[in-house]
Amino acid sequence: MSILEELDRNDLLQLIQEMTDEELMGMVGLYILESLKAKMAHDGIGQTKLRDMPNVH
Repeated sequence: MSILEELDRNDLLQLIQEMTDEELMGMVGLYILESLKAKMAHDGIGQTKLRDMPNVH
C-alpha cells in the first residue's frame, strides 16, 4: 500500500491500463471481496457468540 500511496492518479491509471483483462478482473474481485469482509466485520455478521453455541455434555 505504501508504494501505491506514492503514485498519483495518472500513474495508477497507467498501471491499470497495462493490466490484462484477467489481472483487472482479479484485482476488482479481490477489492470487492475485501470490502465485503470489512463491512461484514463492521456489522458483526458471521460472528459466533458463546450463547449461540449448544451445550455439549
